[in-house]
Amino acid sequence: MKRIYSTSSLQEAELIRVFLRQNGIESILENEFSSMYVAMGSSSVPLIVTVSDGDADGAIHVIRKHLARNEKPK
Repeated sequence: MKRIYSTSSLQEAELIRVFLRQNGIESILENEFSSMYVAMGSSSVPLIVTVSDGDADGAIHVIRKHLARNEKPK
């Protein structure tokens, strides 16, 4: 398993997972329940999107494509 993306936003992590799934790549979200602890006052733990070793290159390509699309001026 390879860690390919890290964020403090649960919404962003889930959106990345949706894009990966749409491209046939299954993923796991580490620290998924950490956002509940942040609400209780403890420190933030990053959410980490993880994929199988064989899917890592394809997943990185999908994420880069998504991020490039979002960086274009509106």
